[in-house]
Amino acid sequence: MWKYINDEYGESAVANIIYIMRANKSVETGYLFVLGKTFNEVFDDWYKHEYARISKEPGTSPQGEELVKLDKVFKKGKVTQWDISRNGDYAAVVTNE
Repeated sequence: MWKYINDEYGESAVANIIYIMRANKSVETGYLFVLGKTFNEVFDDWYKHEYARISKEPGTSPQGEELVKLDKVFKKGKVTQWDISRNGDYAAVVTNE
């Protein structure tokens, strides 16, 4: 969660939260004073952010685009991993025999 706070609010926010928590001996006060949100609100924001990030599985097509059938057929082994380049021109496939 610290990485999320660092990315969303800046590095100084992390240091300030820790300082306020130590000074007031209260976790809730640190988040409320520095970010203007309760710990539970920040936790919910972090959870939604991580859920959205993890839900995007490698190899899924970008929103609004169609999947394309690969020309090459893999007869040996099972395809275990695959991904498409950022521009969508190339595909990488890993097979295990």
